[in-house]
This record gives sequence, C-alpha cells and structure tokens, in this order.
Amino acid sequence: MPNVFDASASLLGYLYQCRSALLLALREGRNRPDVKIYVERFDDVAFGQDGDIYSRVQLKHTLSSSKSLTDKSPDLWKTLRIWSEAAYTGELSLSESALVLITVASASDDSIAGRLGPTGRDEIAAQSTLTAIAKGGGSQENAAGYEAFLALSSVQRRNLVRAIKVFAGSGDINAASEMLKREVTYIIGRKYVSAFIERLEGWWINRVIIQLSSEETEPIRSIELESHILDIQSQFEAENLTIDHILSVPIGGVDASTDDRLFVKQLRLVSLSNPRIASAILDYYRAVQQRSTWLSEDQLMFDELEGYEARLVDEWQRRFNQMLEDLSAVATEDQLAREGRQLFNWFETQADIPIRPKCREPYVLRGNYHFLANNENPDSAPRIGWHPQFIERIKELIAQAVVHA
Repeated sequence: MPNVFDASASLLGYLYQCRSALLLALREGRNRPDVKIYVERFDDVAFGQDGDIYSRVQLKHTLSSSKSLTDKSPDLWKTLRIWSEAAYTGELSLSESALVLITVASASDDSIAGRLGPTGRDEIAAQSTLTAIAKGGGSQENAAGYEAFLALSSVQRRNLVRAIKVFAGSGDINAASEMLKREVTYIIGRKYVSAFIERLEGWWINRVIIQLSSEETEPIRSIELESHILDIQSQFEAENLTIDHILSVPIGGVDASTDDRLFVKQLRLVSLSNPRIASAILDYYRAVQQRSTWLSEDQLMFDELEGYEARLVDEWQRRFNQMLEDLSAVATEDQLAREGRQLFNWFETQADIPIRPKCREPYVLRGNYHFLANNENPDSAPRIGWHPQFIERIKELIAQAVVHA
C-alpha cells in the first residue's frame, strides 16, 4: 500500500530544481559575468541583468522514465498559466524574455512540446493546438491554465509561444549531477571533481536558503558564485588542502567534565580549565574528521600524514626538552603543572607548523597534537605530552584504572 504521506518525490523535485539552478547559473555566468540569479522568485529559476529579467525557467522532475509531456499534460499547462498570467499583468515582457521549460519527461515530435523544442520548431501549429485545447476545456486540473492562456490577445499568445523553448528528456536529478561534473571538470580536473561538486553544492544550497528566507529577495550574483568556485578550487591546489569541519560538533555535544580519553587526561595533568578542555575536544574531533576526509578523497597520502606527525613530534620534542632544561629539580606539583601548561599554551596559540604551506587552519595543528597525545595502548606511551612527567603520570593513571576496573 502506497504511503500517502511520502514526500520523497516533492523533495527530489526541490533538490533537482536547486541542482539544475546551479548548473544553469554556471553556464549563464560564462556568457554574462554580471548576471543575477533568482530561485523561486519570478519562476523556478530566473536570470536578470540591469534590473530586467530576461530569462525564466520552469523545471519539472520525475523518476519515471516512461512519462511523456503530452498536449494536455498538467505540467505543461501549469507552466503556461504562470507565464500567461505574468504576461497579462505586464510583469513579463514577451518581446524581451526567454521562457524555458526543462523537463525529464519525453515529448513526441508532433506534440506541442516537440514543436517548441530547440530544433524543428513549428510555432504556428503549436499555437493553434494550444488554442483549440484551451477552448475545448474538459480538464478541471488544467482549467486555470486554459483560462489564463485565452485571456491573452492573439498577438500576446503568438509572442508567448515564440518565447517558449522546451527541453524534453533532459535527464533526472542524477543526470543533472553528471552534467555538473562535466561542467566543472575543466576547473578542477577529474580526480577531485566529486569532492569539488560536494562542496560547491553545499554552499549553493545554503545560499539559496538565504535568498528564499530574505525579505528583500536579494539575487545571487554570478560574480559571487565565481568567487566561491575560485575559493574551493584554491583548496585543491598542491600547496593547500580543503577545510571542511570548521564548525563540526560531535553528536551529543562536548562534556569536558566526563570525557575520559587520554589526551583529555593529559590536559587535566597541567590543570587546564574545563572551558579550554572543551575547546581542545572540538579541535581533536575536527582534526580527526578532517584527516578522514583528506584520506578518503585522496587529497592526502598516508605517508604525507605520517610525515606531518613526525614534524609535529620533532617540534614538540625541542620545546619539551627546553622546558625540562629550565625546570628546577625540586619543582612543586603546582610548578610542574604550570610549566606543562605554558608548553601547551605555546602550541595552542603560537606554533606555526602547517601541514601544507597554504593550509593554516588552527584546528588542524591543535587537533593533531591532541591526536598524538591520545595513544591509549597500555604497552606504549603516547608520542607527546604536556606535563614534564607525563609518561610516569599516565602509567599511574592506567594502573589506577586497572585496579578500579
């Protein structure tokens, strides 16, 4: 039994619209660098320049490969209603606008949609059939579309039909994804094209949400899209890496008072406050997620990551040895903690050891140090620590945990 509450088709339709809008914006922006893009404002997608809307696009999605756009199709007449009403009120200038219908459904050559395609057009026959169907009526679902079309003068109907271009059988949401990849391959190359599209679509969807929720309905400008494309592209350069988890938070949040991981215990050894420990936990989480992303997308090879860890350990060892050299042989517990905290403070706020020259996001450095401080194998010590006596103290903590287990 079908689920009457299933909204998956509608959701796919909206996502198809958003993805197709991005695809169209990329293509339009190449020819008109100052184009303004509107989603769900004047139409599903609309393009403007110098204060005028010059192109309106309707997008129709279905997963059915057998669906056809017939002469009495509701999708066709709903679109005609929108355009006819806009032309009737003067909102739409038929002499200056391109009206585009992009649909997944197929269309026969002798249908209205087929006659208004990009090639083999027969506008006279299409207008005659549209008028006859509208006058004949008989469809309650299409009645508003019939009425709106007939409300136009004969000249307006002719100009409306002349402005319409139907692209039938254009491919579903998955095909749109492949077209997007082909569109940007020349920008990023085949190796990273999927990762590039994932980031671009994420930004685009958020940008569309901002536009839809804005009372002023500010357009998305092609120069803004181009700027973001260049920003993402720069992250895939040989001297850079993408930064994807800058706002990531663990599921369930962060609780510094109960976290029992070894790198957290190391921070407690130098009497770090809970708010600072919470920040450290976020750095650790984001760095681990980022490492996973880089490795899964082949942005970073494991040997390069190992080399970065070795550089971090080497710099830590130099600073750690300096701390031990200056430490009093009779240092109190408070002094030991303070010295270790000062060592940690330096790495948290002043250390400059990028994994690649242009990848300088702080959580990468800080989080990877916590990763190195988190070896919980009881048979070996973690690679780094902050307390001057961190190895002995960790052994004590592990021994106490075993006793109380």
